[in-house]
Amino acid sequence: MQQVHSYEVALYAGPRGNNGNRGVIYLRGPREELLAVIHFRAAGEEVAEDTERLGVPHLQAPESALQGTIDLLRNEKPILFSKIGEKYRLATFEEPVGEGER
Repeated sequence: MQQVHSYEVALYAGPRGNNGNRGVIYLRGPREELLAVIHFRAAGEEVAEDTERLGVPHLQAPESALQGTIDLLRNEKPILFSKIGEKYRLATFEEPVGEGER
């Protein structure tokens, strides 16, 4: 389990985006090391299985998950990135009920 300290977003225009990617989010750790890359596939494009390239997980998700993922990264803290079995997960720490906005 690793804590996400920063992220970068790239959005792509056009009918198919960039080779079928509508957007990409790069997740970085405390020393700016690349923890993972999330590729958001344009509507109608295949969402393939997650892979690793040079030890960095490359995750695939539908473009419908892009806005929610950006909202999670912007509004929640801390964010954790982990692998459970064969699946990767982006999650928050446990929060008290009714905490509301700060």
